[in-house]
Amino acid sequence: FLPGLRELVGAIHSGGARVAVQLMHAGVAAGARLTPHPLSPSPFPLPDGRTSREMNPDDMALVAEQHAAAALRAKDAGFDGVEIHGAHRYLLASFLSPTMNRRQDGYGGEVPGRARLVLEVLRWVKEAVGPDYPVWLRMNGQEWMPNGLSNEDAVLIAGLAEEAGA
Repeated sequence: FLPGLRELVGAIHSGGARVAVQLMHAGVAAGARLTPHPLSPSPFPLPDGRTSREMNPDDMALVAEQHAAAALRAKDAGFDGVEIHGAHRYLLASFLSPTMNRRQDGYGGEVPGRARLVLEVLRWVKEAVGPDYPVWLRMNGQEWMPNGLSNEDAVLIAGLAEEAGA
């Protein structure tokens, strides 16, 4: 798809605008046609009767590696930056969420543990694209559900994301 993306970016640039691309992994939002058991930090029952599959360390490393590879392709295509999607119940948002992330290892618990995968993704991406290439994190400021992500959690996560290169 790189030739077509380069053409698209060229057309946008020729009009004087800049363009970024959003990178995301659907996680529990993945439809049943894509996967019978979408990935998530913890097993989670879905409204359609499926149950998500808890990610293992190999899954998490692969997600970080694939985000980095996608970011590098976006840079090679000429995009002016990339946004890492960590909101709206997609995979990275589910790790940040105390409601969906019930892990008892280094990827769960308090904010630093729940943010760990997001920070790893950001670090891998920044390593791939370089320190001067714009990368930012889209994230929820609050989850409007009992025991969901709070504004205070979001402020901490934003600071950690900035330290990781966002």
